Amino acid sequence: MLIVLDLRYLIVVSSMANNSFLLIGIMSGSLSRFFFFYVLYFLNILLLLLAFKGLLKPLVCSSRDKASIVLLLMVLLLNIAALPPIPMFLAKFIVIYNYLIVSPLSLSFLIVLVLCNVAMIASYCQLFIKYVTQIYSNSSFHLLY
Repeated sequence: MLIVLDLRYLIVVSSMANNSFLLIGIMSGSLSRFFFFYVLYFLNILLLLLAFKGLLKPLVCSSRDKASIVLLLMVLLLNIAALPPIPMFLAKFIVIYNYLIVSPLSLSFLIVLVLCNVAMIASYCQLFIKYVTQIYSNSSFHLLY
């Protein structure tokens, strides 16, 4: 995951990793907290799919608007990666906390899960830096077209 620089492939790989949080949320028994994580994740993926489908293209008129849409997409992707100040981090933290309350003996499993999430955050940050430098270095927008 750390060497992936293709955005679509990274979304596929990270969605498999985020599905483990959905399963942990179900196993913890707290459906309200699972539902909180699921709604945040679903809305984030929905916005990304709408953007990739091209529904934001008619709104784009100038190159400055294109840059802002690319930055919005990157913020949505960083939300999926769950950087600490973003809401998905809180949702993942709540899911992990509830799972530790239910089964405190599976701490090693959660450590592996958190380390995989750190790898996901690092790969999204690497991709974010790549696309932001492309935006401000030339006028090509490979992400939107």
